[in-house]
Amino acid sequence: MRSVVGGLLVALLLFVVDSGHCAEGAAMVPLRAVCEAKGGYVFWDGKAVTAVCDGRTITVDPRSSSVLADGIVQDGVKVGSLGGTTFIAQDVFIGLTNPQSPGTEKRLFTTIRAGTQAIAVAHAQTPADYLRPLPGTPAAETWILPEINPAVARDLAGLLQSRLSPDNKVRLDSRGGELILNAVQGRLLETIIPVRRKLSECAINFNPAEAYNNMLNAVTAARYLNGTRVKPGEVFSFNKVLGPRTKEKGYIVGFAFSGKKHVPSLGGGVCRMSTVLYGALLDAGLPIAERHAHSLPVGYATQGRDATVSWGGADLKFRNSTQETLIIESGGTVRRIYAILWSEEEITQPQPKPAPAFPIETLPSS
Repeated sequence: MRSVVGGLLVALLLFVVDSGHCAEGAAMVPLRAVCEAKGGYVFWDGKAVTAVCDGRTITVDPRSSSVLADGIVQDGVKVGSLGGTTFIAQDVFIGLTNPQSPGTEKRLFTTIRAGTQAIAVAHAQTPADYLRPLPGTPAAETWILPEINPAVARDLAGLLQSRLSPDNKVRLDSRGGELILNAVQGRLLETIIPVRRKLSECAINFNPAEAYNNMLNAVTAARYLNGTRVKPGEVFSFNKVLGPRTKEKGYIVGFAFSGKKHVPSLGGGVCRMSTVLYGALLDAGLPIAERHAHSLPVGYATQGRDATVSWGGADLKFRNSTQETLIIESGGTVRRIYAILWSEEEITQPQPKPAPAFPIETLPSS
């Protein structure tokens, strides 16, 4: 796939690097674009992708990531996918291009940072750049793209996410793909994608048959609570965030404690969400400013880990004693409610500046 901008074919070189780490790495190139640039063709037989160009045949099985070059298995060859396009290590094509005297042109770099990871994006201008050697590149891996679009940007964000935290304890901001796309298209010098670090998580399983309406109200409360941001030093109030529990907000009549009795109550069951959140707060070690126990024991939490709330009465409050913004993620079903506390780093975006240019050797077009 080719993209023409200002009458020139544009490709993108993306260097995925660890912060502070410099290691030469192989380039990843789009199989179809490379072959078509060399006058070849690519076809899919339902099982594998086969490319034929310059008298060579390269077959890639995306399911097993196996690669055959002229029928010979290529061990250790990397295979990947971005935006639905198959990518393969540049090394497989060594010998397809025989450059004469290399030329020199200017490249523009944009750096995308996220936690310990960074992507440097360079704009190139000829199909030969797919096969240009990249000696000394400060990259663990290089992706050479025919173009940048929303799908590719989202996949790049996903690639960063997987390397940043395979266990998902560190998460990129949900706008990661959008920030990458805007930075590359705008050719900015640098942009930073905020990352969130998981402080704690609490989840409780319930039997909806015992109090179905209460569970529906708990799920509704989780929806209103989800995404709440608490700045450093700020005091969070459960009641302030949720507001009155009304029919207009989706609450229904459930049951609540009144002294030693169970009584019908609009929004009854919201305490299940506040109890789950309280568990996450305790596990995170955050200072509790206000918390009240139920007047009777509850079957879904051990003594000392429940938190009752009521509009105009009992509340659950805590203070963000950290130096970073806290984000509450909450949700669930009538069978399970969860709360996750994320800590989001405070960043200052660099001033928008055009990416700098510097000379770099390239191969002439063939």
